[in-house]
Amino acid sequence: MRAGTITALPVAYLAVDLFYMLSSFVVAFAYEQQLQTGKMSLTAFARVRITRLYPLIFLGTSAGIVLGLFAALKGSITYQQVAFAETWGSFSFPLTFSHNGIPPTRSIWRPGPSRLSCS
Repeated sequence: MRAGTITALPVAYLAVDLFYMLSSFVVAFAYEQQLQTGKMSLTAFARVRITRLYPLIFLGTSAGIVLGLFAALKGSITYQQVAFAETWGSFSFPLTFSHNGIPPTRSIWRPGPSRLSCS
């Protein structure tokens, strides 16, 4: 066990996966019939989703830049690291990948060795 880790909820990172799963059901329930019947085109669906999601992505990226600049001022990281992370993150790309190219959710949300065991 690493020093400073919280073990009260050792699999809390799964809440993110659960959120994605549940939100997918909500989106499918809300838009499936409209898309199947042709009341909404794929372009209109994409426009609706983008106008709903990108303001929050912009806000989160802006907050990340500000916090990253504060960390750079303290000397914790360099300005180049802030620029790289925020540029890469603004495209919503994870900074880590597994051996098969699929981003490992666990390492994105909580870096460190896996604590799940199959025993």
